[in-house]
Amino acid sequence: MKTIIKLSLVILAMVSIASCKKYLDVTPDNVATIDYAFRNRNEAENYLFTCYSTLQHSGMGDVTANPGFTTSGEIIFPYPTPELLINPTGFNIIRGTQNIIAPALDYWDGQNQGVSLFTAIRRCNIFLENVDEPIDLSDYEKTRWIAEAKFLKAYYHFWLLRLYGPIPIIKKNLPVSSSTEEVRVKREPVDSVFNYIVALLDEAAKDLPVNIENEAAEEGRITRPIALAVKAEVLVTEASPLYNGNTAYASVKNK
Repeated sequence: MKTIIKLSLVILAMVSIASCKKYLDVTPDNVATIDYAFRNRNEAENYLFTCYSTLQHSGMGDVTANPGFTTSGEIIFPYPTPELLINPTGFNIIRGTQNIIAPALDYWDGQNQGVSLFTAIRRCNIFLENVDEPIDLSDYEKTRWIAEAKFLKAYYHFWLLRLYGPIPIIKKNLPVSSSTEEVRVKREPVDSVFNYIVALLDEAAKDLPVNIENEAAEEGRITRPIALAVKAEVLVTEASPLYNGNTAYASVKNK
C-alpha cells in the first residue's frame, strides 16, 4: 500500500509539473509585437508618433535638459535649485560636478536627464522597415511618413554629433541575435556623419508638405521648410571653426 501511495504521488507530481510548464508556456493575448504595431494605418501612425516622442522628452523640447542652455555661463540660477520647479542636473555641470562614471545629460545611454538617442534612431529604423505592412495606408501618407521618419533619424544623428563628435552611423538596425563583434559598431569620421545627415535631410525634404493644412490634428509635425532650415543649421555647424580646421582632436584615432 505504501508503495502504491508513493507511486501515485510521484505520478501526480509529474503531471502537475507538466501542466504547470504547459500553462507557463502560453503567450498572453494582446501582447505588443512589431506586427501588431503595423497591422493598420492607425497603429502605424501611433508608432510614428513614438519616433517623434524623443523630441518632446529631451533637451530638444525641454530647455532644462538642453546642454546648450543649462551649461551656459550666462545663466544665473539660484543654488540650491528649487527641484520642485526645475531639474538641477544640467545646471550643476557648470559647478564642476560632471563626471565620467555617471555623466549628467547623458544622451548616449539615456541617463541623468538625458534620453538615449540611439534608442530613438532604432525606433525610426523599425518604422522605416515596417511601414509597408499596413494595407489601408495611402501612398501619399506612406511617402510623407517615411520622409518624417528620415528627418527625425537625421536630427537625432545631428544631436549626437554635436554632443559627441564622431559617432556611429546607424543606417539599419542590427538583429537582436547579432554577435558581440557585430554590435561593436565603430565611430565614423565627423565629415562622414555630416554628409550622411545632409543626405537624409535631402531625401526627406522633397516628400514633406510645405505647410500643415490640418493644424488641429497635425500641428508640430515636420514640414519641408523645417527640414531645409535644419539642413542649413547642419551645414553652418560643419563649416564652423568648431569642426572645420579644429586641430584639438587631430591626434585622436581608432585603435
